[in-house]
Amino acid sequence: MKFRNGLALIALLVFPQQAFGKDKPPPPEPVQAPNWAEVRVQSENALKAILIDPSSAQIAWAGGFRWGYFKPILQGKKWGWVGCGFVNARNRFGGYVGSTGFVVVYDGGVTYVGMDDAKFPLIGQSCNQSRFPKPQPELLASPTQGSTSGASIADELAKLAKLKAEGAITEAEFLAAKAKLFGQ
Repeated sequence: MKFRNGLALIALLVFPQQAFGKDKPPPPEPVQAPNWAEVRVQSENALKAILIDPSSAQIAWAGGFRWGYFKPILQGKKWGWVGCGFVNARNRFGGYVGSTGFVVVYDGGVTYVGMDDAKFPLIGQSCNQSRFPKPQPELLASPTQGSTSGASIADELAKLAKLKAEGAITEAEFLAAKAKLFGQ
């Protein structure tokens, strides 16, 4: 039994592409961009579906969507319109957990939603590195009545990212201002 397990481990190490499958070739970028207001609604609904308290979600888009892929750990590339941002929501005890990075992949529908793990905050780091274009106006506009705080948080994040990119503020100042923005 141990011998078979050892062989399986060796096979995974020696032949990783055969074990996990090869990545698919990239699909061509669509000629026409999707309706960004619909993308926002579908993306936020998919994100809220994985939260413990979806009604408490405070979502801020760090940038717009770009055509490309996101590669989750131990999975193949997810191709589509990739967007990211930060969400703050309540946990099981009723307290807000703080800003957590998220990524959404959209290709005619939401094909992937992922959030940062407490041990590996990779998504939030990539959102902070200005790899994403300026948010589309439809991402900043509130999709439901009443809530305008999402737009102001997104505007502030965009301003902070621009200041950091220009060198006007340091990484530490950026992170402190972002934490203050999300009430941490």
